[in-house]
Amino acid sequence: MISFKEAQEIIIGLAAPFGTETVSLEKALGRVLAEPVTADRDYPPFNRASMDGYAMKYTDIEKGIFELEMIETIFAGQLPQTALKSGQCYKIMTGAAVPVSADMIIQRENITGNDNHITIRPGKYKPSSRFQNRVKM
Repeated sequence: MISFKEAQEIIIGLAAPFGTETVSLEKALGRVLAEPVTADRDYPPFNRASMDGYAMKYTDIEKGIFELEMIETIFAGQLPQTALKSGQCYKIMTGAAVPVSADMIIQRENITGNDNHITIRPGKYKPSSRFQNRVKM
């Protein structure tokens, strides 16, 4: 029996690179990339909701407004039809573009209420710094 170190040296001595080749995407299944793949731009090119929740203005929280009128539901691929005002929010679904008038999303688990009015549960909330390339209405 040989030692671990000897076995390791034998394997390293026999190892050789496989080389690289270009194959079509259809034939790439099970293969390993030879170099990193990077995108030349963000896709999608806008900030999107990473969870179901409620999009609103952080200034409402700062003003102590914790009861909001839910004015519209935004699904992925849709834009809001109504501009967001103070005291209002959008129900927003995962993947939907975050409107420029909203700077925070609160998870639906932190909300109570019905289809027209919601109440934000007490907690520590802050605006999202990632909403910089928002879709304009």
